[in-house]
Amino acid sequence: MGMSMLVAVTVIVYVQDNIGWGWGLGIPTAAMAVSAASFAAGYRMYRRLEPAGSPFTRLAQVVVAAVRKRKTAVDDPRILYENDEMDKAISLSGKLVHTKQLSFFDKAAIVTKSDGVKEGSSATAASRTPNPWRLSTVHRVEELKSVIRMGPIWVAGILVITAAAQQGTFALQQARTMDRRLSPSSTFQIPPGSMSVFTMLAMLVTISLYDRALIPLARRFTGLDRGLSFLQRMGIGFAISIAATLSPDSSKSAASTLQPRRASSTYRPPHYQYQSSGSCHSTLSLE
Repeated sequence: MGMSMLVAVTVIVYVQDNIGWGWGLGIPTAAMAVSAASFAAGYRMYRRLEPAGSPFTRLAQVVVAAVRKRKTAVDDPRILYENDEMDKAISLSGKLVHTKQLSFFDKAAIVTKSDGVKEGSSATAASRTPNPWRLSTVHRVEELKSVIRMGPIWVAGILVITAAAQQGTFALQQARTMDRRLSPSSTFQIPPGSMSVFTMLAMLVTISLYDRALIPLARRFTGLDRGLSFLQRMGIGFAISIAATLSPDSSKSAASTLQPRRASSTYRPPHYQYQSSGSCHSTLSLE
């Protein structure tokens, strides 16, 4: 995927700017046709899964079931409802185990007389498949808990993505007004859309240095096999993203000394490098 993006922001952008939009849109269209044909050709080799329904519906079912049983106490978490057959299509990678956090939603897995199953019944002992809007399994309850736990990470990630999105919006328009020649005597100008190639190159360098240098060094101080904890990685990513957001101010000050000439585009790559490095650390923290 990285190579395809690299070709898109270099070759395709150059064709669109210098040859024409007919070729510029025709080449990606042909590439998509080849991609779709390749995808269809491998259909027989794909693993086909049974439809498991919408995950959003399952989350809503847990909430509704928990609210309905909000006055019911969880006496023993070990007797919460389990049904392997009911969860078969949604637990191919293994079932989620019960956790103590967000215990309110455990009420959705409490078996009552109105549910039509025996209290403490297991997957094979269930008399019938219960109404999921009244009774959920532990696996489905833990799915909802996992989504809620990910909420703070999603919210924090908005800040990083917002900063990174400027590279394809504001930074693109800014590059249009700059001198994009490789040298003062050169007639070739880098297309504005190709400026993001610096982001991709910096990302490749950052990932290589991260695996080969940073992690072994951090492992000596932290004692962790992964080198840095997930929160530490995300914190580093946020710090670099802040620096990347502030870096255009210094570029603006340096560019102001070049008036009345247009500012050189060489002031932009450092910002791209900072931003890609911050995005790398933030993304790696989720892996």
